[in-house]
Amino acid sequence: MGKKETAVSHLGTSQKEHRLNQETLTEEEICSGTWKEVYLFIYYKVGNREEAEDITQETYARALDFLQRESVIIDNYSNFLKTVAINILRDQWRQKQHRGTQLDIDEVNTEELLDDITIVQNTGEAAIAEITGAAAPAGRVYLKRLIRQDSTGIWTVAGYDSIMK
Repeated sequence: MGKKETAVSHLGTSQKEHRLNQETLTEEEICSGTWKEVYLFIYYKVGNREEAEDITQETYARALDFLQRESVIIDNYSNFLKTVAINILRDQWRQKQHRGTQLDIDEVNTEELLDDITIVQNTGEAAIAEITGAAAPAGRVYLKRLIRQDSTGIWTVAGYDSIMK
């Protein structure tokens, strides 16, 4: 790692990590003094070791890149890194929410489901499907083609009209 120096009042919460105000720290000192606290914070949020490791790495990459580009004084590196991690988690959660939920296709009764779906419009790029049946989650589903590999393609839900019950 490079030798980025930044003024700081304290690095983390333990005595070992505590630094006097205006002391300069290298990137290596920042990482070695905060990684465990930041990793455990992220792990608590995601509950998965591999994901926590990936987000921890991304947190340090973004934070250190920011510190190299900007001339800032960080009073508490642990809190700064936790804020970066929370922002990464929020970005990921937003992406997952935007993509919707995944279904296990093996658990879906496709025979019954196909009887309840009627394509009312299909332009090749967009389609509208009407869904009937007692367990229908929506009345109309608006689809958008993502990838056209063959005549069926890969589609995503662009929106839907809820059923009023």
